[in-house]
Amino acid sequence: MRDGAWDGVAPGRAGRLGGEAAVRLCLIVAIEKNKPAHHFRNGVKMQVSQWYPADRLTGLQGLFRMRGEQLKRGCAMDLRRKFPRSPKERLGGYAHVARIIDKARASNGGTLGEYIYNCPMDQSWFELTGITAAAFAEAVKSRTDQQMVEWITQYAKPHSPEEIDAWNRTLLGRTPSSPESRQRFVETRQKLASTRTDIVTWPDLIDLEEGRSVPRRT
Repeated sequence: MRDGAWDGVAPGRAGRLGGEAAVRLCLIVAIEKNKPAHHFRNGVKMQVSQWYPADRLTGLQGLFRMRGEQLKRGCAMDLRRKFPRSPKERLGGYAHVARIIDKARASNGGTLGEYIYNCPMDQSWFELTGITAAAFAEAVKSRTDQQMVEWITQYAKPHSPEEIDAWNRTLLGRTPSSPESRQRFVETRQKLASTRTDIVTWPDLIDLEEGRSVPRRT
């Protein structure tokens, strides 16, 4: 590393920064590389922790790690290459909402593939909470999963835990609602596992199609 370089940041750029700004730049690069933050002071390579106030350093490290996680969780998922989470996974007490978050992020990024954001199962949750699909998709752009739980708590219609549990059971027991959907359901199940006639709900079929384990029901 050349004298004055900051863990891969060009000396010219680092040289234009001083004090707090320089430390921030150093920490961002170090966290991205998952290694201690170093820089050169008066020609000597030193860890930032050797000279920067410990309490302020800890605060900055936490801030940048949190923001990095926010960016990772807030960016679009590519559902052309991976599956969204199971409708059975619960977040904030609700089934299916983690899957809606994944689809909303993919929708925002134009990477939904064959998935549909605001499908009938999604609509059931939006009707329960009174939140619109458009508002939800906007909210996920800048929020982690936990921040989305807080946002939902703030904006959703109030329901008791018992009411939410009842809705979860209804959603997870959802079956084809028309002859056409029933035919599509049976054809899909036949292609995936012709012996799994015990699978009769959409959430079970979704998990089967996406490679998750579905216990055999008797």
